[in-house]
Amino acid sequence: MTNSKNSSHQKIKVKKMNYIRKRINLIRELNKDRNFAPAVLLGGKAIIILSFFMAMQTITLVQPLENSVDKILAKNSFLLFSAYVGIFVLLAGKEIIQLHLIAFSRLDSIIRKAIDAYSIKYWRKNKKDSKFLSKFASLQYKLFKPMAKMNPKKRNAMLFGIIMTYLIIDYMRFGLLQILGIHLNELLTSTYGGIKIGS
Repeated sequence: MTNSKNSSHQKIKVKKMNYIRKRINLIRELNKDRNFAPAVLLGGKAIIILSFFMAMQTITLVQPLENSVDKILAKNSFLLFSAYVGIFVLLAGKEIIQLHLIAFSRLDSIIRKAIDAYSIKYWRKNKKDSKFLSKFASLQYKLFKPMAKMNPKKRNAMLFGIIMTYLIIDYMRFGLLQILGIHLNELLTSTYGGIKIGS
């Protein structure tokens, strides 16, 4: 009996790990898109903000019960926030990044069309290229020249490092904000009575 239970538990663990790997690989596959870096940055920030509000809302909903669950969630608000981050990344991380990729792709298309239209209009009128566009292209080249010269693997690793550092700092910031919010609410409740988060 114990052997069969252990084997069933191991099968469940393997299935869970396979699912997590599958979801992470699906996100990694999106790396082929040139807008992947900004999409991960904004998508990650969206997940953090959404998780923060979901965690706060969960605590708000269980507060009127005034039982052990309320106290446990309040004391472990950072863990609750972290759990929501994990859930959103695994269940909707790929889809959130994809939405941002679509948005960036459409924005890129609109900007390109606008530049092309302006360039053609300027040429027809002045029979020469726009000085503004030439200066903009020169500035863009100067800014991105060091990165363009870098090895693609090193460039991707550097971008990934910058994005992950920013998201970790953002994650810690929102987590700290949540802890401070809970403690402030407890202080106000004990001082004035009856004040609840979200009221």
